[in-house]
Amino acid sequence: MTDPLNNEIELLIINYLTGSITEDELSWLQSWIEKSPQNKQQFNSLRNAWLLAGYKHEDIPGRSENLHVKFRQLKVNPDIIDSSQTEAKTKSLKYLKLAASWIVFLAIGSLITYWYSGRKQSDQIAGSSGRVEIHSPLGSRSRITMPDSTRIWLNAGTTISYNGDYGLISRKIDLVGEAYFDVKSDSRHPFIVHASEVDIKALGTRFNVKAYTEEKSITATLEEGKIDITVPGSDEKKENILLKPNESFIYHKESTGNPDKTETASDKMGSLDKDNTGSPENIDVISNVKTELYTSWKDPRWIIEREPFNTLVPMLERRYNMKIIFQNTDIRDFKFTGTVENESIDQLLNAIKFTAPIEYSIIKDTVRLYLDTDASEKFRKVMSGKN
Repeated sequence: MTDPLNNEIELLIINYLTGSITEDELSWLQSWIEKSPQNKQQFNSLRNAWLLAGYKHEDIPGRSENLHVKFRQLKVNPDIIDSSQTEAKTKSLKYLKLAASWIVFLAIGSLITYWYSGRKQSDQIAGSSGRVEIHSPLGSRSRITMPDSTRIWLNAGTTISYNGDYGLISRKIDLVGEAYFDVKSDSRHPFIVHASEVDIKALGTRFNVKAYTEEKSITATLEEGKIDITVPGSDEKKENILLKPNESFIYHKESTGNPDKTETASDKMGSLDKDNTGSPENIDVISNVKTELYTSWKDPRWIIEREPFNTLVPMLERRYNMKIIFQNTDIRDFKFTGTVENESIDQLLNAIKFTAPIEYSIIKDTVRLYLDTDASEKFRKVMSGKN
């Protein structure tokens, strides 16, 4: 005989995954999960199937709108159900069990389709330890929706990971790479992004974080709301910086002698924030930035403005999954302004040739950039304003 309480729990979990759970139901579900390892395992089983399929409730193919409305309108009584339930209640629970099984069936079916479709999208792994890891491979970008309706865009070569109880106890994301966050507000569970030595806390906001392991800095750019950034300070103390909209925070991993610090403000069309002059020497805060220069990588039109080839090339390598080699070091100092939509790497390099004296060759997955010596002197005269 099916346990009626089990039906209630499965529906609560599904409400949590689809973002329709109430605060009272969420508190009760959290208490139930913490009661025993078996409860946590049951929760993880439904959650993992859902996450691996990568669906929001409105994305489920073939979903009946009437069924969905009825399903959403059914209220769950978190109290334990006794044996005196009516026949109508028993039928309702059977229906809920069927609905729960159907959603899991759709999730698993979607996962099979994902495996066999060959489409390039993010790899999602739910480990037995309760950690979930999502990876966007080189040459692709991905978007996911978390159980709390927070949306995350992952740039190429990016990995995020978080606990399986995300949203129930905490909302902490570990990031390696670059991601854009559109955070659902939840004052009880602050949203925290951990990137190397930096923690970024937000309640409900939109911001971008760039934290690739191989790069010398970590950047956070705020579009809307507020974020509180914690970084290592002197004498093992922590430093806190509050970022406002249209500001960009840069944490230089190398505290001294970093050549990028003097160029950052001008290259990103902003100005150093005088209010943060007391910050550690390896931190810059830039105000009045054009946020699209930091965030448009996720959009159909990627906007680039005065980006030095030295920093542009790593972005192109990840976006196109190709190796780009400078055959002449002088090329690193040239800058590119333009927009990228659906251009191939060949089309983009042809466009760049109109803005800088370069030539290139493409052999398999390797691009070599050469200085066009015939055009170089003329180019320098034009850029310096001399005839």
